[in-house]
Amino acid sequence: MQGQTADFSRLPLILKSIIKALEELKEEKADWCSRMLTQVDQLEIDHGMMITMSRSARSFVDGASVGSLTDYRDKVALPYVDALLHNIGNRFSGEAVDLLVSSSVFNPASLHSEEAALPDYGKREVEVLAQFYGNEAIVVHNGVTFSSPPLIDKDEIAIEWRLFKRALIQESRLIREKNETTKTPSLQDVKVHMESSGAYT
Repeated sequence: MQGQTADFSRLPLILKSIIKALEELKEEKADWCSRMLTQVDQLEIDHGMMITMSRSARSFVDGASVGSLTDYRDKVALPYVDALLHNIGNRFSGEAVDLLVSSSVFNPASLHSEEAALPDYGKREVEVLAQFYGNEAIVVHNGVTFSSPPLIDKDEIAIEWRLFKRALIQESRLIREKNETTKTPSLQDVKVHMESSGAYT
């Protein structure tokens, strides 16, 4: 899911595509199991190592009979897909996703380039973060109640955000300027430059 610096603003879209792909697996015929297990077998041959998997999957890869592909799909693969969907749903509930997406407000690359949008930039996201980190957290575990004090002062956060946003805007402009100066020119850019410098005359 992550191949570079995390951009949490993209998280809802990524989660939606993962969930859709997993749901589609449940609708497919059993041949996707065969493709997957064949790929596992090939990976083990290519890299000379055993991949950890369930006993029933291992017996199928090794050629032992565990029944038809349909049985394997219904008894092994689909329960795994269901468990994965359940875990994703539990881990990335609405509040957790909202909190992660709100933290993307600190990424200078996500700042709007339009000046008119800057006064309101991050207002909602900072409110979400202030609500979460600015309240006492109470957790009950095995009948024991634990609490931790607020991590930030909710009353000060709006002032701090305005000050921090100035630095963020400046950093965003520097990033955009750097991107402009390091941009590879297109063929059209080269043609315009050559025409304006008289290279065609």
